[in-house]
Formats: sequence, structure tokens, C-alpha cells
Amino acid sequence: MKLNVTAIVERTSDGMYSCSVKENLGNYGIAGYGSTADEAKEDMLTCYNEMRELNAEEGIETPELQITYKYDVQSFFNAFPYFKISLIAEESGMNPSLLRRYACGKAQASEAQYGRLRGTLHNIQDKLSVATF
Repeated sequence: MKLNVTAIVERTSDGMYSCSVKENLGNYGIAGYGSTADEAKEDMLTCYNEMRELNAEEGIETPELQITYKYDVQSFFNAFPYFKISLIAEESGMNPSLLRRYACGKAQASEAQYGRLRGTLHNIQDKLSVATF
């Protein structure tokens, strides 16, 4: 049985990245930290695997996780550096300089800006999901 969970990936105030599952997982929680978004995700998965091993030793079944990752702006561009900020800004009707400031954490996006960016990224995702080589 797979349990669907959402992992929040975000840049912390000290410039590091965190990744944590907010859903109740029973007798444990999982979180990870690192100097990049990918390191934080990897650390969280290590934590999960260690909990599975401890639970197995105690005869406790641990569900397999189906993880959806939700990123803040800084973590997204850290995890996916091959996206050109200027092109995403153009696609979403945003100022490229402002989006760069969001990406490096020098400015905070409003909910409206997050919505515009989220819509653009969903459109890109839809285009990529049907692309083949």
C-alpha cells in the first residue's frame, strides 16, 4: 500500500534547504536538511528509510510513500537550475529581475505572483509531459 504525501521543500533563513512531510505518518515524522534542495530531499529520504528499518525491527509495518514535492521559489530554481528565469518570467508576464530576486531570496513573492508563477509552471509541465525523443 502506498501513502500519498506532500513534502515541502523550502529555503531556510540560514540559506540552507529543508524538506519535510507534513502529513501524520503514525509513530514518526520525516525531515531533511542540506545545502541544496536535492540534498534536503535526499536527507529526508534517508530519514524515512531509517524509520522503516527501525519499525521493521519492532514488527511495525511502514507504508511506502508516494511523494509529491512542493517547492518555494528559491528551492524550485535551486532544484531545477536548467530553467531560464527570464523565459519563465516572460511566459508568466513578470519582470525577469524581480523573478531573479524571488529565486535568490532577496524578495518575497505575493500570493498573486505565486499564482501567476504556479500557472506558468503547470503549463510548462503539461508541455513537457507530452514531449518525447
